[in-house]
Amino acid sequence: MLGVYSDLGFYGAQETTAQLSVTINSRKTSRTRPTITGTISTESATVMVQVSGGAEYQAVVSGTSWYIKLGPLPVGAYTITATALDNESGESVSASSSLIITPSLSGANINTSEFAGISNLVTVR
Repeated sequence: MLGVYSDLGFYGAQETTAQLSVTINSRKTSRTRPTITGTISTESATVMVQVSGGAEYQAVVSGTSWYIKLGPLPVGAYTITATALDNESGESVSASSSLIITPSLSGANINTSEFAGISNLVTVR
């Protein structure tokens, strides 16, 4: 039951809000234009994605999922940071994950010396 102060309004009721969260699905691919995906805990959030400290890009949000197709990236390892901003509460939260772009192993002229020390390398010709 709620009590009322005549000059202060209602007291004794608390509104609870869900904590904002964002996730990134780690990715290892040979595609140089990868699509990065993840989830958010609320449909009212905007997600901004940053690749290894570079420029930020706005992801497409659909329900509690988000995705972004990145531009061409060379072979290598990257840190992906996603920042979600709840448009209703103003709360923001970030998460980081890895993106590894591997060389495509299909083709006639593969230099396998690049992969020295990798025990499970399979060359497809």
